[in-house]
Amino acid sequence: MNDVQSAKTVRSLVVRFKQRTVTYLASKSATVSSLLDYPVIADAFRKSNATLPSSAAVEILFSAAAQVLTSRRCRMTDDTPDRLL
Repeated sequence: MNDVQSAKTVRSLVVRFKQRTVTYLASKSATVSSLLDYPVIADAFRKSNATLPSSAAVEILFSAAAQVLTSRRCRMTDDTPDRLL
């Protein structure tokens, strides 16, 4: 495949993607399940709406627990840390 043929292939893929996007946006359905009819759009939706895994929430929890569960708070009952965290 030469450069001209590959450029034409890329152009035709872009045109088809644009057509499918316009068709999807023109559809009346407002549910996510309507993406099943448009696999290319569904794939783009999954890629753009996926959350990145992060340990920040866990680190914040352990940091707060370290501040609550100290030797100075030895009179706490068993349910106190649950209420504080």
